[in-house]
Amino acid sequence: MPSSSSQNWASMIMGAPPKDTNIPRNGFSMKKATGSTYCDRPKGRLFPSIYTILREQKPTSKIVVLHHWDDYARLVEDKDLTIRKHTKTEDSTAIAAIDVITKGMPDLLFLHFDHVDHAGHSIGHNTDGYYKAVAKADSLVGVVIAALKAAKVYDDTVIILTADHGGKGKGHGGPSMAERNIPWIISGPGVNKNVALINEVNTYDTAATIAYVMGLTQPACWKGKPVLSAFKKK
Repeated sequence: MPSSSSQNWASMIMGAPPKDTNIPRNGFSMKKATGSTYCDRPKGRLFPSIYTILREQKPTSKIVVLHHWDDYARLVEDKDLTIRKHTKTEDSTAIAAIDVITKGMPDLLFLHFDHVDHAGHSIGHNTDGYYKAVAKADSLVGVVIAALKAAKVYDDTVIILTADHGGKGKGHGGPSMAERNIPWIISGPGVNKNVALINEVNTYDTAATIAYVMGLTQPACWKGKPVLSAFKKK
C-alpha cells in the first residue's frame, strides 16, 4: 500500500515492503531512497533488487530489462544490468523481447507492458475497453512464448506473470481489493501444473521466488519468501 506503481514495482523486484525500500510513492525522493544503508551496503545505492544479487552472486549473468513505463528506470541501477531499454509501446516491448531472445536468451528477462494501466486510467477499470487491453497483453505474452519455443529455450524457462496493482473506476491507490488484488501466475520446469495457490502471495515474494529458482541466497534485509507451494516436491 498504497496501490500505486513505484512502490509496488520496487517491492516486486526488491523483496521487501515500501517502508524498508524507502520507496513509498510515485515521485519518491531518490536522495532519500539512496541515502540509507541496506544490508550493510554503502550509501548511495538503492535497496538491493533481484538484479543486484544476481549480478553479485553470478557476475557473468545476462540481465535484460525492457520497460514500457519510463519511470521504471528509477527503480533499477544500470550497473546491475546487461541491457535496459525504455520501449515506447506494448508492441515495441514484445518486438524488443523477441529480438533479445533470438540473439541469446538472458539469464533473467523482465518485460513490462504499460497499456493495461493506460486503459484503466483513460477508459476505466472493469470495462470492455479495459479487458480488450488485458486480452492484448495476453496475446503479446503468447508472442513472447512463441519466441521462446522457436529459440528452443521454452522448456528450460520459468515464467512469472504478475502486476503492480489493480484499479477502481479510472484510478487506483486505495485499499479496496479491486485495487490491491493482482494476478500471480508461474509456469515452467519444476512448477506444479493446473494448481490454484491457496496461500496468500505478497508482491515482495516475487523476488524471493526468482532467487529460489536461480539458486541465489537472498539478502537478510528482504522480507519476501519463495512461493514454495507452487513447485513440485523435490
